[in-house]
Amino acid sequence: QTIPYNEVYVRVGGPGRISNGVDVSTDKQCSDANGTGRSFDDGIGLPVALFVREADYGHLVSLLRTRARFSSIFGRNMTKGIPLLYITPENGVRVFTERLQSQVLKTMAWDLNPFQNPSIAHKTSFDNTSEPHLQQKLEELLDLEDDSMKQNLTPEEMARIAGGFGATDDSVAQLLNDAMQRDLMTDKGADSPDDAAHSLQDLVNEGLAFALRANDFHTSRQLLILYSLVAAKKRRNSESAPLLESNGQPTTAANNGTNSGGAATHDRNSVAIQNTMKMVYTKKEIPTPGS
Repeated sequence: QTIPYNEVYVRVGGPGRISNGVDVSTDKQCSDANGTGRSFDDGIGLPVALFVREADYGHLVSLLRTRARFSSIFGRNMTKGIPLLYITPENGVRVFTERLQSQVLKTMAWDLNPFQNPSIAHKTSFDNTSEPHLQQKLEELLDLEDDSMKQNLTPEEMARIAGGFGATDDSVAQLLNDAMQRDLMTDKGADSPDDAAHSLQDLVNEGLAFALRANDFHTSRQLLILYSLVAAKKRRNSESAPLLESNGQPTTAANNGTNSGGAATHDRNSVAIQNTMKMVYTKKEIPTPGS
C-alpha cells in the first residue's frame, strides 16, 4: 500500500521508536518474529521521522528547530538518530543527511540572515511576550553540544548560531566557559596585560551581533546574563565552579562574593555584574560606563 506523501508517518505500537531492533525509550529488543515487536497495547508510538515539503532554508531551519523541540519534550534518547526527510510527490523521499545538515549549519553561520521562528516572533518581542509562545521558543533552542555541531563548527560559528537562531542555556554556558578557559591558559603565558586573550568577549560580540540582526531580545538577554556569569568566574579564576544550578539558575558562587584575596575592586565588579543582571531581567535600560 502506498502512503500519501503528506500523511504523518508514525510507528505502529509501543512507547518509543524502534531503531536497529531496539526500542529507544526502554532499550528492549523488539522483534515481530518472537512477538515482542510492534503492538497497539502501549499506544501508537512515536513518529519514525520528521519531514519538510520544501527544501528552502526557512523550512530546513524549522526542521532543525522541530527536532530540538521534539527532544525537549520527549527526551534526547527519543530523538537520537531520528531521520530528517524531504518529501515531495515529484521526487519522493530524500534524506536530510548529517553531511547536508553540517552544510546548512555552516550556511546559517556565514551566509544566512538570522531569523526567529516567524510563527511566534510577534509574541516573543520586547513589549509583547506570551508565555505559551515563549515556552515554544525555549523548546526550539538548538543544542550546541550536539555532536554534529561540535565536530563541524568553530566556536565563532556556534556563537553566531546561538545568537541568530537560539541555543540552550547549558550549551551556550559551556561554549563561553570553554572560551574563558582558553583565555586563562593564554593569559598565564602572556608577557604583559596588553597580550591578554579575549576569546570570550569575541564570542559574545559575535552572538550579540547575530541576535541584533534577528531582532531577538530574549537571546540578547540570555547572552548578557551568561557572559556576566562567566566573566565573574574568570575574574575569580575559579575554574571548577559551575555556572548554573541543575534548575538553570545562576550558582551562588557565580552570583555572590569573591575570594579571600580579592580586594574592593572585585567587590565592586561583583555588585556591577549583579546590577546588570537585574536590569536585564527586568528589561531596564543598561547605563553606559561612567553614567
